[in-house]
Amino acid sequence: DNRAARAFTTKWFTDAGYTVVPSQANFILVQLKRDAGAFRDACAKHDVLVGRVFPPLTTHTRVSIGTMDEMQRAVQVFKQVLA
Repeated sequence: DNRAARAFTTKWFTDAGYTVVPSQANFILVQLKRDAGAFRDACAKHDVLVGRVFPPLTTHTRVSIGTMDEMQRAVQVFKQVLA
């Protein structure tokens, strides 16, 4: 369910040291502490798409929540890209 996948993804980002804006929606907003456009482009190279950059929040990214399987795969890409 969407809540479980959102909680899983939020926990991964917070455990990794990133700030996630509280959300009850089908997406989360994450403070990446780096250029969100570069993060988006790097994720796309691994076939994981994240939201566009929302100026002036150029170090934040919007991550839409998919199925648990999709989010588990996405987190593996995030781990590589943010390393």
